[in-house]
Amino acid sequence: MAMRLTEVHPALVHFPLTLFPLALVADLLGRRGHRADLSRLGAWGIKAAAAAAATAGLFGFVAQEEVNTEDPRALATLQTHRTLNLMGVVALGAMAVYRHRRPRATPGYLATGCGVLGAMLYSAYLGGEMVYTSGLGVEPADGLYGEVPELTPRTAGRAALAAARDLGKGVAHTARDMAHGEFVPAFGRGAARPSGTGGARRRRATME
Repeated sequence: MAMRLTEVHPALVHFPLTLFPLALVADLLGRRGHRADLSRLGAWGIKAAAAAAATAGLFGFVAQEEVNTEDPRALATLQTHRTLNLMGVVALGAMAVYRHRRPRATPGYLATGCGVLGAMLYSAYLGGEMVYTSGLGVEPADGLYGEVPELTPRTAGRAALAAARDLGKGVAHTARDMAHGEFVPAFGRGAARPSGTGGARRRRATME
């Protein structure tokens, strides 16, 4: 079976989650051992992690438009997961720029990196909770909105159009949720607004 649009994001998130800690360890060892080669590896590693995180984030917008978020708890988890991931993308980008201008990592840079990594790991936990607890993206659990295009040569055009559509709607729904103050609602586990991502998805399903 070919990969679907909803499956690209969870496949890509492993790259920043692997590259980032490797970059931090290389920078830590490079600083402690005065190893210029390890420091260079750390500098390149954070750039690769930032690029990978940004790419995974774009496909996260696509995925959120294809999964069934009508359950308020699942929607709150998705919104919190999304906000933490956006913060991680910005943080990794800033760290990559900061690290590019210095021959080796500073103690403050390494401490910041550990904090960002902790937030990323918690966000990854929320991603797993969405799938394994709420069933988002799981077809037998009714976790998808209709048929999601597969990524095959025959369906490449339709998949590209669907991805572009979902990316635009995903960014718009993110802005709308944040305008309503829905940044990390899973921390409070309160009821999600029906006018957020899930409400927009329900309206779209009705129209189609």
